[in-house]
Amino acid sequence: MFYGRTTYIQYIIFTITIRAEPVEDQDGEQLPQTPACTLLYVRGAAIKTLDLKIFNRWGQLIFETTSQQKGWDGTYNGQPQPIEAYAYVLDVTFIDGTTRLLKGNITLLR
Repeated sequence: MFYGRTTYIQYIIFTITIRAEPVEDQDGEQLPQTPACTLLYVRGAAIKTLDLKIFNRWGQLIFETTSQQKGWDGTYNGQPQPIEAYAYVLDVTFIDGTTRLLKGNITLLR
């Protein structure tokens, strides 16, 4: 009989997804796609729960999510935020019960 231990590979990545929307010229011809919106997501293997918070330079919470499917688009209350560095705090619990608390900054560029 084999007695083993399950090992989970844990990793966290920030991904940036560029959504492109088709644009047509006056003749109805489709032009090359241009980025319409860029989103920042948290992705990872074996993540059970997560809490991502993004703060502006004054410490105001401008974005929060507990879902890997919800990303930040660089806005707060529908208003584009200025180009600058934003602090993040990411609290993750993996399926084996271990936790990670990551802190850092993200620079928003347009």
